Formats: sequence, C-alpha cells, structure tokens
Amino acid sequence: GGKRALVFSDSPKNAHKFCPHLFLNCCIDDGTAVIRFAFNPVKGAGMTMELRHYVNSIGDFVTGAVLSYAGGCLQADGRRIVAVPHGTWTDVELRIPVGGANVGKWSVTAAVRGGERRTESFDAFRNKRFTSLTWVGFMTYGDGKGVWQLDDFSLKKE
Repeated sequence: GGKRALVFSDSPKNAHKFCPHLFLNCCIDDGTAVIRFAFNPVKGAGMTMELRHYVNSIGDFVTGAVLSYAGGCLQADGRRIVAVPHGTWTDVELRIPVGGANVGKWSVTAAVRGGERRTESFDAFRNKRFTSLTWVGFMTYGDGKGVWQLDDFSLKKE
C-alpha cells in the first residue's frame, strides 16, 4: 500500500461529518463477498467503512457491518480487532456471506504490517434484513483534522 493511495483529509470545516467519503455501488446477493484493502492512519484519523443493503429505490438501507478506526484501534461492530499505530499500513479482509447456510456469519482479518494479525468472526449482521451487499463506503468521521490513506481495494464474489 501507499504507491497510489487515496488520501482522506478530515477538517472541522467539512460540510458533513461523514466527509470526505468514497463509496462503491455493487450487487452481490448470493455467495460470499470478499473485500480487501489496506489503510494507513497517518494522523488524527477517524476512518469508518460501512456495508449496506439498499432495500428500495428511495434510499432506505440497512447496515450489515461497520469497521472503524479511532484511538489507535481497528474495530468491527464495536469489537476490538488490532491496535494500529499511526503511520502503519494494515491489510484488511472481510468475508461477507450473503447467501446460503452461512448468511450472516462474517469475518474480518487485519494484519498490521510488521505486527499483529488477527481474525474475528461474527454470528450475525447488524440487521437481519441485510441480505445482499449493494454499497461499500469509506468515510472520515473525525471531529477535527485527520488524515488516513486507502489503497489496494478489491471486491470479488466467491
């Protein structure tokens, strides 16, 4: 990570608390979505990644999972995954089953480069109505000035 990374710079002057943000519309409604990316919390970072299922055409959605970085720690749905020092790239993989017998049994693996690697498994999505992945978003929910980088993003269906 880092050679062609996107830089997210937060500021208290941004129009919305979730800005800057980047999202991808997709449609995975069976099998397992595998999302991989690397991130680097440069300074004061407040990164959030959210997985959504838009349930209708007027914008109503349910959330499947949330990853966040704050206070030096990467968390998934409020559960601590790994400590990530500022300036350290971390590789992340999410496995999101949206069809079949394993629906809802998702996992996240985080590998801090030169440090800890850990996998956490979850038995359910945040909302039972999360039945397909239609949106992947990265947001900066800091309260002040913060910078983080995103690189090596991929999304595939297995």
